[in-house]
Parts: sequence; C-alpha cells; structure tokens
Amino acid sequence: LVEYSLSLVFIALVFFPTSGLLLFLSKVSVKKQYTMAKPELLEKLALVCVSLGILSLVFLFFGLIWAGVWWLWDAFGVDLTPGKLALFSLVLGPAPLLFALIASVVARLIGGTLDASQARDCVVFGIDIGDVLYTMFMMHWFTMFTGGLAVLGLMASGIWALVRLLL
Repeated sequence: LVEYSLSLVFIALVFFPTSGLLLFLSKVSVKKQYTMAKPELLEKLALVCVSLGILSLVFLFFGLIWAGVWWLWDAFGVDLTPGKLALFSLVLGPAPLLFALIASVVARLIGGTLDASQARDCVVFGIDIGDVLYTMFMMHWFTMFTGGLAVLGLMASGIWALVRLLL
C-alpha cells in the first residue's frame, strides 16, 4: 500500500507542475509574445492535468484512510474481545472533546479568547494561531458521530459478551 500511495503522490507531482506550465504557455500565447495556434487547447490540456492531479490526490486520501483502517484492524482487531471493543468504544466516543479541551487550554495559556463564535488574541511568537485553535475547538461537533459509534460499540460488546456467556 505504501508503493500505491507513493505512486499517487508522484502522479500528482507530475500533473500539477505540467498544468501550471501549460497555463503559463497559454497566457504567453494569448499575450502574443509567443505565438501558439490554439491557446484554448493548452488550457484544456491544463484542465485535464489538474483534474488528473486532483483525482490522484483523492485516491491517495482514500487509500491512506483505508490503510489506516486496515492497520487498526491488524493491530487491534485480530485478538478482539468484548472487553477490548468496549474499551475502544469508550476511548473513541469522547476523543473529539479532547481536541476542544486542548484548544481551550492553549487559548487561555496564551491569553486569548476562544468561544463558539471566534478566536481572538491567540498570538504566539507573532503568529496568529486563532484559526487553528478555533478549528480544534469546533471538533467537539464530531462527538455526535463518534459518540454514536461508541454507543454501538458498547452495545455490540455487551451482546457479544452475553452470547459468549450463554454459549
């Protein structure tokens, strides 16, 4: 899977500069500094190159997600027991709240204000990190998703333990 991901990165690194070069050539030809018979052809080729580069990055993104899920299953799912599933569910459920808590603590430590509307005065060494802290703070909304998954995991582990006990 690593070779697959590296090849997709290579494809993206080939297509994006190619599209930039084609767009540059089409702009030069439109300015009549360099005569090209059909500059719109170059623009279409640049669009195709950008589309292929974006498509390869999308495949890379989903490939990395699949690799992560596969690694998690290989690391934890092989010897899965009802107790491990329950523990994993209890860790997964409130995990996004940890990001919100970290962002809030960092904002208070640097003297900034962080609330649901915005982050203000979050400057560290002259760099405003308010947007990053605000994004981390708003991760608490993912708790609706991960909390539901945690409840399903706890229910599944309870049913699994009950079935194991009865059989």
